[in-house]
Amino acid sequence: MAYPFLGAGTIGHSGAGGSQAFADPRSGLAYGYARRRYAFPGGSAPENERFVRAVHTAALRG
Repeated sequence: MAYPFLGAGTIGHSGAGGSQAFADPRSGLAYGYARRRYAFPGGSAPENERFVRAVHTAALRG
């Protein structure tokens, strides 16, 4: 998982089938996403970047 806009201190993991979770200590944001169907083995689902950007943008707005 590489989302440069989240910052260097962000930790997380992309799971099998498209699930993903991360925590950004700088902003206090935590994110978790679990798919209902197994879609993409060994990495992030394609919609994850859009979701992460939207959540991150909304959190920064407060």
